[in-house]
Amino acid sequence: MKLEYNPFDVQRLIGSVAEVHPTFIKVNFPSSELAKQKSIYGFELNEGYVGEFAVIEENNFAIFGKITSVQLPDSEKPIVEKSFNLSKQVHPIGMIQLLSCIDTSNDEVVKGISIYPKIGAKVYAAHPTHLKHLVEWSSASKNAIAPISLEMASLSNSKITNIKIPAEDLFGRHCAILGSTGSGKSWTIAKLIEESSKFNSRLILVDATGEFHTLKNKVQKVYLGRALAPPTGFTEVVIPHTSLYESDLFAMLRPSGLVQGPKLRAAIKTLKLLKLVPVLANNGIFRKAGVNKTQYEASMKTNIRSIESPIADFDIKKLVSQIDEECVYLNDFNNTNLWGKEDPNAKSNCVSLLTRIDDIINSPDLDCIFNPVGKISLYDILNSFLAQNINTILLISLKHLSFAHYTRELIANAIGRFILGKARTNSFSNKPLVL
Repeated sequence: MKLEYNPFDVQRLIGSVAEVHPTFIKVNFPSSELAKQKSIYGFELNEGYVGEFAVIEENNFAIFGKITSVQLPDSEKPIVEKSFNLSKQVHPIGMIQLLSCIDTSNDEVVKGISIYPKIGAKVYAAHPTHLKHLVEWSSASKNAIAPISLEMASLSNSKITNIKIPAEDLFGRHCAILGSTGSGKSWTIAKLIEESSKFNSRLILVDATGEFHTLKNKVQKVYLGRALAPPTGFTEVVIPHTSLYESDLFAMLRPSGLVQGPKLRAAIKTLKLLKLVPVLANNGIFRKAGVNKTQYEASMKTNIRSIESPIADFDIKKLVSQIDEECVYLNDFNNTNLWGKEDPNAKSNCVSLLTRIDDIINSPDLDCIFNPVGKISLYDILNSFLAQNINTILLISLKHLSFAHYTRELIANAIGRFILGKARTNSFSNKPLVL
């Protein structure tokens, strides 16, 4: 990419450098008459306006910055205060935040500030095409436009100057869209989706509020949670707790550290063992009080790899009963091969945890996790979406999910973890995915 216009056009000269700091400079504007709106060769020129961009000339570099403030010297402020019909010239001072550089010998963009301007260096109003060059520059394609570029916006002072950003620069790492309420975050996401869809890209959109429910054309829509009226065009899906991690359940159940945490962990291990060795179960649980440890410990040792897996693959409906069974003394007082009697202190300490677990797993709002029988798994939808070429967007709505017990955060984390697992097996090497 080559610069179309000379960045140091004398007609765009607005001032000179007066002070240099590590992140900004101060500029003398020769006259307030310069701060007037005009155009050169059809391009609007705003000289000395706050929010406008400037170029500082220094050797073979064009240093770009943004005007953040303009003020008068204290000695000239009385001139303005006395009369609006000025008979004397005033000389504003501007502050410019330093942003980036262009090496004018090869027109390559240099990250950061590789050189600082000297006192007296000339300052020019930036040409719109130079800003376009700065934004669109891709280090992966030094002498050509990136193979896929997304047209995101146009410059505020030059509507004909469209800005295209290489998709690799946007999505090659993590991309965050930040801003206050009403600043355009949702619009930016919608624009990214619109532009990416033009290239038949695959996108998964996790919609927390349901604001993107009107998306059309090559969109597959699913939702989680309890909806009073199923949204039109959406399919209800679930994420069974057996596909979550134990750490997810700990975050949701919030056991205290001294007693509840160890008992919960022990109960989960036991229930995972019972799923692998059902003959040990007594009505779905394992009763420990006064029982010989030998068979239990031998089975635990044989299946230790599966039991230590982070996946929470066990019958959670039996969790309350099994925690109650874990509240025993570690050994019998007369025989260390046996578990001891019930520990009343441990049972008392676990009452609040048992109540919390019972409320959570029986809550209708969390049926998509703890009562998923007969419904489609989100993981099956994800696998089928990644395998087909019909739809380019998978919209996952979390609008109907409960805010309680960190449910939304855990579901979003589970989706990201599933996609990360796929990425680590090179599933997206030939056709990338945007989440």
